[in-house]
Amino acid sequence: MRRGLAAVIAVVLPVAGCTVDDTAVPTVGGPDAVMVATVDCGDDGAATVRATFGSRDTEELSVAKSPEIASAATVPTYSDEFRTEDGANESALTIWTSPTRGVCTTALTDRATGNVLVQVTGPAAETVEGLVKSDG
Repeated sequence: MRRGLAAVIAVVLPVAGCTVDDTAVPTVGGPDAVMVATVDCGDDGAATVRATFGSRDTEELSVAKSPEIASAATVPTYSDEFRTEDGANESALTIWTSPTRGVCTTALTDRATGNVLVQVTGPAAETVEGLVKSDG
């Protein structure tokens, strides 16, 4: 009896652990779905940010708050809202952040709920991806 129970536990535990999908792309859906992307590099950090969404051209910009680093071409914090494009059922979003100084935080948030879907913080280049669906 004991041997049988141990065998069942040994088989069930690895299978149960495989059901979690940590690689799922964060998704918002519905007719008014909006995903908000933000990049903040603190008071003394700086980064290059690239945003790609659906069929839009890739947007590249610099993020910096410090007057020593900032210029007319930089923004203090990157923030943009993304909705599905006209006629599209879904649109993919990719935000690439490459800090050139300090530590940056990149996040994707569901505007309707305020829930942070994914957030990464660090001094190394990071890519976050999201999906906006019109049908929920």
